[in-house]
Amino acid sequence: MELGLFQKVIEYFPEDKRPDITPLIAERMSIYENPVGKEYKNYRFWPGSHKYTMEWQYDNWNPANDDVLVASYPKTGTTWMTAIVKNIIYRDSAEMLEMTKSISFLYSYLERGIPLKYEVMEKLPWKRKI
Repeated sequence: MELGLFQKVIEYFPEDKRPDITPLIAERMSIYENPVGKEYKNYRFWPGSHKYTMEWQYDNWNPANDDVLVASYPKTGTTWMTAIVKNIIYRDSAEMLEMTKSISFLYSYLERGIPLKYEVMEKLPWKRKI
């Protein structure tokens, strides 16, 4: 994992409003050091998924009315479809399209990462999220 991507995320925030993403970096690095699949409500998830993230998301997170969720079975073109949707939604804003490409690792999969990512995502200057 290139840590420069995390630095890219921080650059999208004004200096006085930059969140501390040290826990995100530590969590991301642990995925590569100890890749273990997880289970939540009798469903198996791949390495990097966290039960507490899924619980937090289930209990606390509500997407905005105009957000887009891309959901599919693994290995059926989820990344490809997400790229198409991003290009449709952000076709008029090269800056927003570039931002989504450079930090997609942060929000690509709802079950991955730690709940802090939702706080970071909410502060990003996007009108719509994918």
